Amino acid sequence: MTSAELQVELGHANAAIETGRAALAVAEGPSERAAALIETAAGMRLLDRLDEGLAALATAQPLADTAALPQMLSRLHHLRGNLLFPRGQAAACLHEHTLALKWAETAGSVEAQANALGGLGDAYFQGGRMRSAHA
Repeated sequence: MTSAELQVELGHANAAIETGRAALAVAEGPSERAAALIETAAGMRLLDRLDEGLAALATAQPLADTAALPQMLSRLHHLRGNLLFPRGQAAACLHEHTLALKWAETAGSVEAQANALGGLGDAYFQGGRMRSAHA
């Protein structure tokens, strides 16, 4: 777990954003840059800075695609789904959490799969699909 991830988990959003930006300034490859942007976006989500978080993920997406790390791609799509949820974009939220689950399964990460399934439940709930949300 990176410092920024830990700060997000502890609810220290501003510190996570600062740490993510500092990591981005010294990142050497696409995977490091993508990770820094993803954690910056995670901090922004906690502060309801949705547009900035989505912009950070848009910048991270091609870097994460280049790095081709399934765990990172799952985190990116899960986080994007979580940023889209409060905007009421149920279809886009569902799409992102579906991608998060696909990448989580590819990574073999039970934790990432649980996160993606939780996101799918939220997206189904938001779309009024209560049986699917419950499942």
